[in-house]
Amino acid sequence: MAAVVVGSVVGYLVRGNVTNKQTIHFSKYAVTSNQLGCKAQASATLFVSMFDNTIEAESGRATDVVALNIDTVAKRISFLTAAAVRNGTMDGDKFVIVHEDDRKISAVHVNDMGGVSAVIVIKESGLAIWTKAADVLFTNAQAYILQCS
Repeated sequence: MAAVVVGSVVGYLVRGNVTNKQTIHFSKYAVTSNQLGCKAQASATLFVSMFDNTIEAESGRATDVVALNIDTVAKRISFLTAAAVRNGTMDGDKFVIVHEDDRKISAVHVNDMGGVSAVIVIKESGLAIWTKAADVLFTNAQAYILQCS
């Protein structure tokens, strides 16, 4: 559900309703390995402020770097961000694979605070969609397009 909400918001942002619209070119890399290095190409972020009843929206280029280790037997994806490594984490979040076919792999993760993340890896292009949504201390949602190889 969170992925649908974030996807809708990203669609709204991409259609030009936010002034930060830009075109980003990418290369296709077919997924041929279960260990992928991914670099974020673009992002969209929403932040809800309950203090002044506002929603801030931002989109643009992204700098996040992610390592994915796909285990199709255990039906899990280990998802480790460079930011987590900088903070001392050595083990990635465990996403549960909920769908896999010849074209894509979809997986979800619910953290201890109830936040939901989803990742979809498109095998033919190496692109991945990563979404995060949370309502913990602050309500927020983020979406990223990743290029994996």
